Amino acid sequence: MPKSFYNELPDIVILSGAAVSNIIRSSTYDDAVALSLIAPSALDAHTYVLEVNDSPDAVSADTDWVVLQAGDTPTDVGPPAAGKARVYQELCFFGAFRIKDQTGNVAADRTWKCQKQWTS
Repeated sequence: MPKSFYNELPDIVILSGAAVSNIIRSSTYDDAVALSLIAPSALDAHTYVLEVNDSPDAVSADTDWVVLQAGDTPTDVGPPAAGKARVYQELCFFGAFRIKDQTGNVAADRTWKCQKQWTS
């Protein structure tokens, strides 16, 4: 029976006064079967989405970032709400991802913890 392992990835941070987080690249999760995000205890009352890019070398200025959608009637996928956690398998299929605040800029640094799960 395969064993599951977990490992911390870099934090995902939207800096105070910004609307887009740092980029998490597939080189840090290319062996993952799932990624989990853990939200901070407080968030601005804004709409956040997960943006993905097929290139592991994507930079913030690229125009190829798209909002991840899921479901039978596709809806935008966001990170977990304040004080919550969520597991994502879809993110493992992209070269890079980030979090974007679609409402505006955050009032303080907002940090989501990120972990990968893999099996052997």
